[in-house]
Amino acid sequence: MALGVLPGSGSDPDRPINVRPIANGTYKWLLLPGTIVERVATQGAMTRIRLDSALDAFVATSDIVELPTARALPNRVVPNMRVVPDTGWTDVIFPLSDAPPFLIEEEADKLVVTLYSTRATTDIIAYRPGDRVVRAVTWEPLHSDRVKYVIHLREAPFGYFAFHDGRQFIVRVRRTPAVTKEHPLRGITVAVDAGHPPAGSTGPTGIPESALTLPIAQALQRELERRGARVVMTRETDSALGLQERPAAARAAGAHAFVSIHLNALPDGVNPFNAHGTGTYYFTAHSEPLARAVQAGMVHHMQLRDQGIFYDNLAVIRPSWMPAVLAEGAFIMVPEQDAAMQTPQGQRAYAMGVADGIEAYFRSLAR
Repeated sequence: MALGVLPGSGSDPDRPINVRPIANGTYKWLLLPGTIVERVATQGAMTRIRLDSALDAFVATSDIVELPTARALPNRVVPNMRVVPDTGWTDVIFPLSDAPPFLIEEEADKLVVTLYSTRATTDIIAYRPGDRVVRAVTWEPLHSDRVKYVIHLREAPFGYFAFHDGRQFIVRVRRTPAVTKEHPLRGITVAVDAGHPPAGSTGPTGIPESALTLPIAQALQRELERRGARVVMTRETDSALGLQERPAAARAAGAHAFVSIHLNALPDGVNPFNAHGTGTYYFTAHSEPLARAVQAGMVHHMQLRDQGIFYDNLAVIRPSWMPAVLAEGAFIMVPEQDAAMQTPQGQRAYAMGVADGIEAYFRSLAR
């Protein structure tokens, strides 16, 4: 049996390894660096791996390092567990010395955690008093080496992430922040990401997207702070910033929401005069309400065609610790919209729309 390890800095949840159901397909699993898997075969730029005895998947060959042939696949068995509440979250703790391949899926008031190449003998699950996030945890085997744990929550998920601390695999479930209808942004931290550089589109006047997203993001910062929010900017200069660094900075700052500001473009062969407007993108299910609110705010203030919201597997909005959206307020390749986004009035309209959406979303959480 050939084994490989997914490389990286420890088990940093902000820098997961992307795993695909088919070679060159979209991403499905976001596995922790340091996860050991069976390596089936290398096929050029892609390597086939075995998540468990019934399921294969693919990683980029550059994302796996072969281990010595004498190394055995970890014997992952989940024994008794603990559920430990803290001030702003609850940890569901799986005592596993090796990080497992896993998938977390959201339901209305549940998180479904599937562990691959893992068995369970869980008899006791210990709960501490005062937990306002998790009600209960149940489990069932799905296969000889696959097990499903269901984390039953007291309300819909607000945020979560998984990590391995060297001794145990932990799913940290975030508590919904306390807000009021009168001042919904008071005490809320919002991460504002000015999209690009690197890359990005260029409008007909030659101004790069990144040169316009920054003043829009700064206008949004001013408006959110005026409404009582604390704002964390992922960038405040023209320096390039990696895709993973942006949401990682937001999580490190304790942000309750993440919004990435962009200006849209279309691929060659598509007529931009028939396909343009305002759109908002999300990835995690708990980000969808924020996407709808931000979209409504932008359409109201910018008065462009409503393209709706989109589920999309985009790097900056994959992290799950907070609701995260990517806003495409206008099309940089449409001359009139490009020109508008170069004016303080156009930038403020974009910012006001996003700010209204964020405020409306948090107001909806008021109890």
